[in-house]
Amino acid sequence: NTAVALKLAGKLLGLGIVVYAASTNSTDIWDMIVWALFGIAAQIIGYLVIEWILFPKVNLANKVAENNAAVAIMLMAASIVIGLSIAGALSYDPTFELIDMLSQEK
Repeated sequence: NTAVALKLAGKLLGLGIVVYAASTNSTDIWDMIVWALFGIAAQIIGYLVIEWILFPKVNLANKVAENNAAVAIMLMAASIVIGLSIAGALSYDPTFELIDMLSQEK
């Protein structure tokens, strides 16, 4: 079923983006695990918001099971966008630390 494959690919990409962001912005393995779990939970919540709040009258799982590629592509894109949004929230920019340090010197 092509639609199921597209939906699964989107979920895997979204989760991979989150875990990548957690691993590149962590100080040690435990920090990475905590933030990766937080990101995965946020990814699941975001997906449930799309499925239950944005489209409450449409059973998206049934549409995908019926091989509806349009629904599958929309869910794939949503998973990737959610993953990128979470990754942005997990990123660390030392510029903010520098700005804070400089503002305290005055």
